Amino acid sequence: MTPLPRAARCRSCSEPIMFVTGPKGTHLPVEVRPSASGNIVLAHDGKHWNAGVLTPGQAAGARADGQNTYLSHFATCRAAEAHRKRAQRAAIRSRSKR
Repeated sequence: MTPLPRAARCRSCSEPIMFVTGPKGTHLPVEVRPSASGNIVLAHDGKHWNAGVLTPGQAAGARADGQNTYLSHFATCRAAEAHRKRAQRAAIRSRSKR
């Protein structure tokens, strides 16, 4: 089995996180430990770890099948709003350059 991505630290809260490729191809910070309330499953494509975001029913089914589910770090980080605002500003800047 391929080991999970190397743990990093959140720049805002210092909690351990890992970065995986999200559904839109962006880097998604995910909690390091599996969560019984998680809605993300991880899959390795041979090169990268990819995140699949599940509905509540799909997540329950994945856990019932023995798969680990994870939480996005945005769901638990006490500074998540600051990261969202930074991402929004970057998106506005990139649109204005077109």
